[in-house]
Amino acid sequence: MLINREGITRGESQLYDRDRTPIFRTTLLEPLESIVIDDRRSSTASPASPRPPEAPRASAT
Repeated sequence: MLINREGITRGESQLYDRDRTPIFRTTLLEPLESIVIDDRRSSTASPASPRPPEAPRASAT
């Protein structure tokens, strides 16, 4: 669940099947957005990075 997303870039969430094939990817952008997963699936998130002050906010994917 996303609580707050200010001043960062990246942070993409990725879900994989049992063979580690990517099946879903998104970046949570709005407060309270969530991903509910089956524990038998793998998930990762890319590291969040500080956003330069002049950089625009990412759009939803």
